[in-house]
Amino acid sequence: MSPILAATDFSPPAEQAVARAAMLAKQYRTTLHLLHVLPPISWKAFGKVLLEHPLVTEKQLYDAARTRLSNVADACRRQYGIEVASHVDIGRPHVRIADYARTHAVGLTVLGPHDGNFARDLFIGSTAFRFLREGTAPALIAETAGQAPYRTVLVAVDFSDISRAAVDAAQKFAPGAAIHALHVYDVLFEGKMRYAGVEEDVIQQYRTGAETEARRMMQQFLAERGWQGSILPTVRNGSPARTILDEADSLRADLIVMGRHGRSALQESFLGSVTEAVLHGLDRDLLVVAAQNT
Repeated sequence: MSPILAATDFSPPAEQAVARAAMLAKQYRTTLHLLHVLPPISWKAFGKVLLEHPLVTEKQLYDAARTRLSNVADACRRQYGIEVASHVDIGRPHVRIADYARTHAVGLTVLGPHDGNFARDLFIGSTAFRFLREGTAPALIAETAGQAPYRTVLVAVDFSDISRAAVDAAQKFAPGAAIHALHVYDVLFEGKMRYAGVEEDVIQQYRTGAETEARRMMQQFLAERGWQGSILPTVRNGSPARTILDEADSLRADLIVMGRHGRSALQESFLGSVTEAVLHGLDRDLLVVAAQNT
């Protein structure tokens, strides 16, 4: 397997991301790369500090971060018995993480989540979420501190090629887990029909037809790859993000897997409305798989 990258800012949520990445690196007998990105220093903001403490320089901050990251790497080597490479960079975190992942042919990037306070919410908005737009390799948002292999996985599917890649990724990163495929369908024009005074039994027939078609498409999706029996299908009507989170709660899933398409305006809108909503309501790990042509 290709190397696994864990990006860390040394916070507790980032520590659990490193732990999950190290466990996966051990499982797949691959190298773990640790990356810490220092944002560019605003010398104007640091001006007073520099006058009072002239030895506080960007190089010292860089060296301190490198030493701290090296200690994290040593701890991973001791605890997991894996090969670890570490690197400190300077720049916009989500850009430098994405560049590093591409340059080193990383197979999975692991990031820490927010933890409910403003700084962590800012991190999920400015780093993890932005990385999902930049990156092409699968990205794992490690929300939990669990060290055990994943047991129950929920894959959100829309029957596209990227949904097939998402199921493949679930099988790859969670071997032995029970994998559930969820398709959230919409009953088109239901609201308009209700507003127009269409009788309820007619609307119910329309709703039943939409569910029947969704189930047919799910069965076809699974049959095309020979997944019947190994992937457990579910179709639900509702708001995509809320339904995904509710179904994950119902299944007690410890991992959600979603696909990210390309970078068209519509696809970016999907990422913003569904994936971001899932991210901000997340209380378990999330694996996002990107289309290979992005």
